[in-house]
Amino acid sequence: MDIDRNGVAWVALGSGHLASFDRRKCKGPLNGPKATGQQCDEGWTFYAEPLPQFKNVKESGSAEASYFAWVDQRDTLRPRRQHADRHRQRSRTATSR
Repeated sequence: MDIDRNGVAWVALGSGHLASFDRRKCKGPLNGPKATGQQCDEGWTFYAEPLPQFKNVKESGSAEASYFAWVDQRDTLRPRRQHADRHRQRSRTATSR
């Protein structure tokens, strides 16, 4: 399980799904005596992973499953975008002098 910059929790499930839980979507009580932990189904979103399916099974899921969920907190998978952003920032700094 991992948590992204917005506080959304991500978890890999044994069913071949990736699930996210966003507490901001919850409508029920989150604190106090009525907050039992059972009242936020709307906070969950499930995503079928593109993994091999069981033969003749129509429901989403998979014959395999991911071992863990990892959130790219530092945006390391987009180094070109980071480079472009740094270049734009330097250009703005140079032209404002």
